[in-house]
Amino acid sequence: MTQCLTWQVVDQRQTGECLDAVDLEALRAVMQRIDSDHGGALLHSGERTEAQVSVLLDLYGHLVLFAKASQFSPFKTSTLLGIVHQVHETSVADRLSRLHSYDLLRELVVRHSVHRPPYSTMVFSVREVQDIDTYMMSTYYRHYKMYVYCFVPREVATLRTVMLNDTVEVPPVQLPPLSAAIREDAWKEKMQERVRTLEETEMEEQWIASDALSEEQKRSGTLDSLTLKAGIRAQLEEIRDAVSKKSTDCLDLIEEKLTALEAKVNELQSGGSRGRLSSKGSSKRK
Repeated sequence: MTQCLTWQVVDQRQTGECLDAVDLEALRAVMQRIDSDHGGALLHSGERTEAQVSVLLDLYGHLVLFAKASQFSPFKTSTLLGIVHQVHETSVADRLSRLHSYDLLRELVVRHSVHRPPYSTMVFSVREVQDIDTYMMSTYYRHYKMYVYCFVPREVATLRTVMLNDTVEVPPVQLPPLSAAIREDAWKEKMQERVRTLEETEMEEQWIASDALSEEQKRSGTLDSLTLKAGIRAQLEEIRDAVSKKSTDCLDLIEEKLTALEAKVNELQSGGSRGRLSSKGSSKRK
């Protein structure tokens, strides 16, 4: 995992030294030596007071004792130290509330409890995650306000008083005469009339817009609509021409059939006439 915190704060050898310490005092001495050997990377002792360093020694010392009691391996102990170190430093630097600090802790613990490379890796089991959560809630977050009071710098607000007597009020250039004043009821009636006029104007504009929209919708339903696209109009014209051509072809076919039928009728009629004439001639010769 790209952001794995294992061996980031304390390496494998330093983690082993912490786990070999017999009690809290020995742990404090080991951590002070580790901090001095690495230029204050663990405790930032060069930037903090002696009281702040002592608080951090207690925090990390009890954390290692918890890891020993839980039978954590050096790999897991180093990861837990890295998580708590980042949570504390970020909470102090960004002035996080208890809720946001706990959200950060939970995010980092989950990131080291699920095997999903390269985003997360599985260091702790579900049972170990529950134990870590219970321990941090009963220790660090139980006294979170104390840590904030101890490590977060105080902000001092500077107030400046401005005397209003020093300000100069400039009178208006011209005051309207009292003769131009009107009674309060007349003024209210005038304001109401203005409001009614504005409402009527707005309603009239809405009616005009509605009529224009209706007319536009009517035009859009015909072939002569200005908003009809040229492609659609061409398709409609093509369909109309095809229907007309088909109708014309049908009429031509019907006309041909009628012509043929008429010719056949005429032929039959002419044949019958010739038969009758021939029969009359034979009877006369007899």
